[in-house]
Amino acid sequence: MAQRPKSKAAPKTKAAPKTKAAPKTKAASKTKAASKKKAASKKKAAAPKRGRPAGRIAARQVRPKAVRSAAKDGRPSISAFFPAYNEEANIGALCLKTAGVLKRLCSDWEVVAINDGSKDRTAAVVNTLNASEPRIRVVSHPVNQGYGAAVKTGFASARKDWIFFTDGDGQFDVYEIERLIPLMAENDLVVGYRIKRADPFQRRANAWAWGTLVRNLFGLKGVRDIDCAFKVIRRSVFEKVTLETTGAMISTELLVKSQKNGFKIAEIGVNHYPRTAGTQTGAKLRVIARAFKELFHYYFKWQRHGYR
Repeated sequence: MAQRPKSKAAPKTKAAPKTKAAPKTKAASKTKAASKKKAASKKKAAAPKRGRPAGRIAARQVRPKAVRSAAKDGRPSISAFFPAYNEEANIGALCLKTAGVLKRLCSDWEVVAINDGSKDRTAAVVNTLNASEPRIRVVSHPVNQGYGAAVKTGFASARKDWIFFTDGDGQFDVYEIERLIPLMAENDLVVGYRIKRADPFQRRANAWAWGTLVRNLFGLKGVRDIDCAFKVIRRSVFEKVTLETTGAMISTELLVKSQKNGFKIAEIGVNHYPRTAGTQTGAKLRVIARAFKELFHYYFKWQRHGYR
């Protein structure tokens, strides 16, 4: 059987040489790198932080307007209070005038009338003001407890950094608070003294005798008008000082204990005006007798147990 002749394989063709890619330009490389960086930053910004949802992050950045204003303001808050007994003719104007002064001094303030068991409309007058300005309020004793008790309630009711108090009879000009405030930068208490006391001779004579006795008993120095009801006190004072008296001795106690505990006291002259309405009670024999009874009782107590 005849064999078929073998066919020759087709010759292999050489593959076409690979063409080299065009070299990248520097501009193209920079553009590509910038695009990658931009995309990565967008992705990072969109992703919430680990363990904290994105909604919470946004909420923490929104601060209430009042909080932002207080932080920017940076001034201490101020409480003002007035012990008041049957002062319906004076208390309304005093509250409004004081509120106007405090608005200029700070953004966080309050005005508190301490109604010491008044039999007139003292509380009602303040409650009427409270309806339109909640920062003006009244705290009432069910019965009259005395001047010192009203002052103690005022300090206990105050909520702010610095506490100012004056009497509810309107014999001081509350605009003069502005003269006391700068001295608080280097002092713990700033107390007024009456440049010219507008009281009857009997009250002025009683005040002189009382002041002389108190200075000799307690060694109180640097305060010429102990009972002047125009004072600003840091709240921190009451972390060391606890007031105990409930009568007219309250100012003596405040100043003596503050000085014995190392607090700095500054004094400045203020104006004093005659009472135009209401009735004074400080010169009554019952009030004076109570003050002397407290004076000697607490003198011996503090000598034994310390001025706390």
